[in-house]
Amino acid sequence: MPHPLRETEAQSVGHPRYRGSKARPPAAVLDRSRLAKEDTLCHDSLTEAERKWLRVNRPPQAAHWNLLTDMKAENLPHGRL
Repeated sequence: MPHPLRETEAQSVGHPRYRGSKARPPAAVLDRSRLAKEDTLCHDSLTEAERKWLRVNRPPQAAHWNLLTDMKAENLPHGRL
């Protein structure tokens, strides 16, 4: 599944703002903020069974950011692209 920010970045790479400059596209800057270890969005008390289920059922974006969640952008009113 393509990452929405990467799609936007791909469109912006040819943009004059990035052409011939040292400025990095947004996804490259944000990628440095990935979690170093797997974490939740605040539920430290998740059981191992819940953690295992989330590892299997989380969206690819959550895995990329090392998050244990089944939340998807389409489930959020402001997350629709």
